[in-house]
Amino acid sequence: MDSEGLLKNLTVHHKDWIDGHRIGDIANLLDSKGYAFDFVSDRMLEKIRYQNGELRAPGGTYKAVLVPKCTFMPAATLKRLGDLAGRGAKVIFEEDLPADVPGYGTLAKRRELFAAAKKHPGRFVIAKDALVALDNASVKRETLTDQGLRYIRRRTRESYWYFVANHTGGDFNGWLDLAVPFTSAILHDPMTGDSYSLPTQGKERKRRVYIDIAAGESFIIQAAQSTIKAKPYAPIKTTGQAFVLEGKWNIEFIEGGPELPKAYSTDSLGCWTNAPDEKAKVFAGTARYSLTFNLPHYAGADDYVLDLGDVRESARVRINGKKAAVLFAIPMRARVGQYLQKGVNTIEIEVTNLSANRIRDLEIRKVNWKIMHDANIVTPAYKSFDGSKWPIQPSGLLGPVRLTPIKLLHLT
Repeated sequence: MDSEGLLKNLTVHHKDWIDGHRIGDIANLLDSKGYAFDFVSDRMLEKIRYQNGELRAPGGTYKAVLVPKCTFMPAATLKRLGDLAGRGAKVIFEEDLPADVPGYGTLAKRRELFAAAKKHPGRFVIAKDALVALDNASVKRETLTDQGLRYIRRRTRESYWYFVANHTGGDFNGWLDLAVPFTSAILHDPMTGDSYSLPTQGKERKRRVYIDIAAGESFIIQAAQSTIKAKPYAPIKTTGQAFVLEGKWNIEFIEGGPELPKAYSTDSLGCWTNAPDEKAKVFAGTARYSLTFNLPHYAGADDYVLDLGDVRESARVRINGKKAAVLFAIPMRARVGQYLQKGVNTIEIEVTNLSANRIRDLEIRKVNWKIMHDANIVTPAYKSFDGSKWPIQPSGLLGPVRLTPIKLLHLT
């Protein structure tokens, strides 16, 4: 029994309403194994209908209902699940049916209804292993989670849409099986607005796609039931050693406050909070990093990938005076071959940091800056906000900055 009571409020900053409970364990297990699912309430359960082998609810269709191991369940809930199972729906109970109803009000009557709802246990699937039961019920999972990738899938009239993210520490390059039928697959890159037709293999109901996804990267895959035309996506392969951009970096503070620190030069990239001018420790804004370098010749390179390394926090890149990239999320990479030239090149990187160091300074100097009229600034625990004890936050271009030659692969 929970010493803090049975009532668990759904809050933004705490998750004890689900963590440490069986429903949370099952949710994490399903998520890690590539099963898409939703939680269901009694009210929603009443609206679900079983038709043509699917559980149809407002806004979605499902293959099965999975009930994590539990001791108590309202009689009406068990009866509704029994009705759906009686019509052919897969209703899976982990380990056993619940043993009793919750609460003490009208206990005898509710227990009578509960016993009636349990009269036909054969309609339910009782499973020691929930994953085995789902597999036996022909509920497909997305195997891309086996590679450590995360996803959210949604369905429209003619396509399935995957938001795919790589939260692992390494890049992934290879073929992925998708659990849905499709004819063509389109990659939509939200960072650039570009769309590409991905390489595919196999038949309609068992097709797979080839993707490159860097650590920290995310994009959208449209698995369409019709043929959609787009420029072909060419996977990449490195063709030579990465070239580290080294030399004398010139750093100029161009916008921000409270005051612009003095410009300086360095042979080693690092936090601008360590700049010679002490004003840089409290500066929030933008600094321009510029460097002139010679590009080595790489035979057979089709393009180059620029990797800024550690950036705190966002960057705009110009190469030889041309806008090359805007980067604000890892990986801080972009293809920049079209902007490079043989021999001498100039790169300018405008980096904008967070406001944390300036806020910290305002708090230390006790400046009255939190003037929000009807809503002041508080901590997540709704305590008085105080940033004076924050550590100084890393700011600027920490690097290393690299250029990597790549070759485009043409897969069929």
